[in-house]
Amino acid sequence: MSHSKLDLDQGLVESCRQAAARIAADVGEQLAGMTSVAVERTVARLFGIDGANELGAPLPNVVVDHVRAGGGLGKGVAHWIANAMIHVEGTDPPPAQTGAPSEPSGTAGAQRIAQAVEEGTLDLCALALAPEGAIRERARAELEHAVTAIDARMETRRALREHLGESPPPLRYVLTATGNVYEDVVHGLAVAEAGGDIVAVIRSTAQSLLDYVPYGPTTEGYGGTFATQANFRIMREAMDEWS
Repeated sequence: MSHSKLDLDQGLVESCRQAAARIAADVGEQLAGMTSVAVERTVARLFGIDGANELGAPLPNVVVDHVRAGGGLGKGVAHWIANAMIHVEGTDPPPAQTGAPSEPSGTAGAQRIAQAVEEGTLDLCALALAPEGAIRERARAELEHAVTAIDARMETRRALREHLGESPPPLRYVLTATGNVYEDVVHGLAVAEAGGDIVAVIRSTAQSLLDYVPYGPTTEGYGGTFATQANFRIMREAMDEWS
């Protein structure tokens, strides 16, 4: 019989695990029918809403705050976006498109709706409600399309790794944390030139505590660089060009 280096009472460990499982299950059951602004912002992004207003507030935040102020957040932001899509575009979703734009196009249904909310020309909670079944089907169709696009990108990465292979371990892992994405690119290229395998761009200190997702290229991170879609693209394009 093997013993842990800490010589712990395995019976007590198992008892603690069972207690933790019961607590987690109880909390999960209580929270199952609830939501949060963070969850709803993620759903808004999954619909394809992107970009920020003149004050730098991300449009997903704008839409969620709008629905929350209207007292409708309990139904989920997907309910209100899908209902607005039915009003704007009809019952059927638009034809599926291959790929995804690298920047907000401003032409997708959810994006147009978000911009109208930001401009104050559309009140999502004041629109007449389509039948519940139609709203659910429209939301499901839109989100299935988004998940399919994510799955396709994952499959592309998997195929590339199989085709190109990976360096044998140990991998040379180097950090960069200048706060300025353009300086990070300089560091990243130096790492690649020196034979590094992985460049880790460290996220700005306490970014996870922010009540929003930063938007666009940034040059003023603290202890690291803000993780934004634009910054990801800048670093990725530089590394791809070097490769």
